[in-house]
Amino acid sequence: MNLINDAAVISDVLNAFLKNKFPLTVWQNQFGDRVEKLARIYRFDEESHKLWLSSTQLFQKFDKDLFLFAHFIERELIFKTKINYTSENKMVLNTPREIKMLKARANERSNVIDQNIFIQYKFLADTHFSFRARLFDMSASGLGLIVSSTEANRFYIGDSISLKNYQGKSQGVKIVHKTPLNSFPLQKFHIGLSL
Repeated sequence: MNLINDAAVISDVLNAFLKNKFPLTVWQNQFGDRVEKLARIYRFDEESHKLWLSSTQLFQKFDKDLFLFAHFIERELIFKTKINYTSENKMVLNTPREIKMLKARANERSNVIDQNIFIQYKFLADTHFSFRARLFDMSASGLGLIVSSTEANRFYIGDSISLKNYQGKSQGVKIVHKTPLNSFPLQKFHIGLSL
């Protein structure tokens, strides 16, 4: 599990989960009992740091004084936070300060950072400009790029970009994660792309 505590990355992840309507399980441990419900995000507000959930199940048994835990089966994401408000079928949570997310990987990745390979890419919304990024790793189903924190602000989980291969052919790929790399001297991000 990767621990992510960068607010911008957490916002990107939550926005992607909202956009894709992924279900989540929320629960609390109350005096030895586990209260658990299935829900979905229906709104996320970065400015107020609030996350709105809805459910066909009742939220009435949740205690605002205890931590709430949430688990998205998609991408194996877990976080804990406090409840701001509950009603019968709606709940407002504070945006988590950190999340834990499993790097989903069906194929083994090869680390190629030492080979200084650069990839040319374009954002589909603006095809007039192309950019270059250093290749971090690759597998049969995807690859990873290293970009600066400024460049990382242009990448949104769930969006697609176009890559140009060594033969000059373009291929669309989907952005699946954006993770800060603390091992680099300047703030860099690992952008995970799915073919």
